[in-house]
Amino acid sequence: MSKITNVAMAVVVILGFSACSSNPAKVADCVFPNSKELAPDWVCTGSADGIEVSAVGAAEKSATGLDFARQMAATSARVQLAQRLKVQVSNKVKQYAG
Repeated sequence: MSKITNVAMAVVVILGFSACSSNPAKVADCVFPNSKELAPDWVCTGSADGIEVSAVGAAEKSATGLDFARQMAATSARVQLAQRLKVQVSNKVKQYAG
């Protein structure tokens, strides 16, 4: 289980760095959650080119501060990653056992 956690954390970090380092292409019908501001395609699709498993987390700004919102968004992305990995592993086990 620790290896899966490490892989999930690595994916989140890679997505974070790749999102900050490039000029994302904007899609007309893709907007940030609870906003009218245009967002890059990976925000809406939850996937990035060349990365097998990825997730996007979002959190609303609140009185608790920006750091708390970032932590909540990261937690949301980790939960999505864990769910996707669980499904993939479950399918592989069924495939192997069946």
